[in-house]
Amino acid sequence: MSILSEIFYGFFGRFFPRDAEAEVERRAEGKERLDWPDSIVDLLKALGRDSSFEARRQLAGEMGRTNYSGTAEENIWLHSRVMEKVRRREW
Repeated sequence: MSILSEIFYGFFGRFFPRDAEAEVERRAEGKERLDWPDSIVDLLKALGRDSSFEARRQLAGEMGRTNYSGTAEENIWLHSRVMEKVRRREW
């Protein structure tokens, strides 16, 4: 199973909600102030997943990014790719 699949099956289970972004927002409430719509680290935290550099490096590799070093540009790219998958319900 892919890392992305593990993230989403672990968070949503077998049934993906109609509005996944609203579900992420709902589950992020009450946690530390998370900027999940713009931050890959906060998005992973909202999903209850590891947001460490190593976890992001592995996820980036799965998404086709080689030599991930954790720069702001790479994190923006990774966040955009993950959110695209969420919107399209692909994992």
